[in-house]
Amino acid sequence: MLKIKRNFTDNTLIENCVNNSSEGMVYHLPGYARFLSSAVGGEERILSVWNDSDLLGFMRYYRKYHPQYGTVYNSSPWFGSHGGCVIADGAGEEIRDILIKSFAEDMQQEQELLFASISLSPSEYWHQEIYFANLQDCTLEPRTAQILELPQQSDNVEEQVFSIMQSKTRNLVRKSLKQGFTRRIANDEKAWSFLLSTHKENMRAIGGTPKSEQHFKALRNELSNSSQLSLALSDGEPVAALLLLKHKGWVEYFIPVIKHEFRPRQPMSFLIFHALCESVREGKNKWNFGGTHAKQKSLHHFKAGWGALSHPYGYIISATSKGKDVLRSNESIFEAFKGYYLFPVRQ
Repeated sequence: MLKIKRNFTDNTLIENCVNNSSEGMVYHLPGYARFLSSAVGGEERILSVWNDSDLLGFMRYYRKYHPQYGTVYNSSPWFGSHGGCVIADGAGEEIRDILIKSFAEDMQQEQELLFASISLSPSEYWHQEIYFANLQDCTLEPRTAQILELPQQSDNVEEQVFSIMQSKTRNLVRKSLKQGFTRRIANDEKAWSFLLSTHKENMRAIGGTPKSEQHFKALRNELSNSSQLSLALSDGEPVAALLLLKHKGWVEYFIPVIKHEFRPRQPMSFLIFHALCESVREGKNKWNFGGTHAKQKSLHHFKAGWGALSHPYGYIISATSKGKDVLRSNESIFEAFKGYYLFPVRQ
């Protein structure tokens, strides 16, 4: 007989479930959950379905309350994250239905609920009808994930990687390899400081809001087993950095940064190319360039140049009448729930 449990906290069993599910990604791991708790706050809640002692699936979400506005649910907060359900392979769609029904029950019992948002992964996107069947007043805000299928390792990995690129990207990589850059894998204070400071420069240059130092510290502390930070050095000094997250066959292109004056010399192309070759040698099979909004045409073009194909995903967002009223009257709500997705999605 199937049984639902709330706030189950055995991280070993949860990690085993993620590893035994074709839907499991780094975003579902306990380490990523600890990062989210540190970065954006809120109360972590876990819904899980059991058959006797067997964990068949779970869904994690975060509840954040603000005394002025009310409560927001997110599965999961922070940009680039994926939430939704993780179902053990072979457990069946019934498990997903039970989890979403339980999530809907929690929403109904929350008297001050404003918004509830779920960032579906590309695989969960194809099960969205279960979400719509169980959640009230919800909408889908579409996104496109650009995912590169990596080749199997052969005697000449570099040529394999070159072969999946478009010609313009291939030429940029070849240019980057002639610039005298060296690559260093690092986890020291200096490397992370460069990542943070250059991230701030890059975001301000495009009018974006940079992530805080606290977020970077949480990434470093909680995801040390899943993350890899590489630097492109010119004359011994860092000019670009790339933070990747790795889990099972997936590589997540997470935070790239580059010194503006070095863009013409293509140090990011240098880093991506070497990381792709390394990933093939490690037996990885998917490189996720992450989500792209429909308006980000140049970004979409950049990712497609590496051979990445488009896969739909999206945010399922439920809004209460109170939430819509608050949104119309006071946009400072976004600052109150910084790092959370509201309605419409905004960071």
